[in-house]
Amino acid sequence: MLRFAAGRDPLNQDLTALIGELSTLSPQFRTDWAEQDVHEHRTGQKIYRHPEVGEIDITFDVFELPGEPGLSICTYSVE
Repeated sequence: MLRFAAGRDPLNQDLTALIGELSTLSPQFRTDWAEQDVHEHRTGQKIYRHPEVGEIDITFDVFELPGEPGLSICTYSVE
């Protein structure tokens, strides 16, 4: 989520400062951040395990809202 937010708003000074601070304080963060392994899932499936109902297979799709930069809507449907 952090990399996604940074990619959407690269001029955000607060976010840039936070990333810089985390990189300075944590060698693990610095290594992970350098890998740049980011994936945004716009469609896919999830399995929820409900204690009373059992497994529920759910498909999701994410759609950008035209005219509303940065906003999207996520739809879920049961298979």
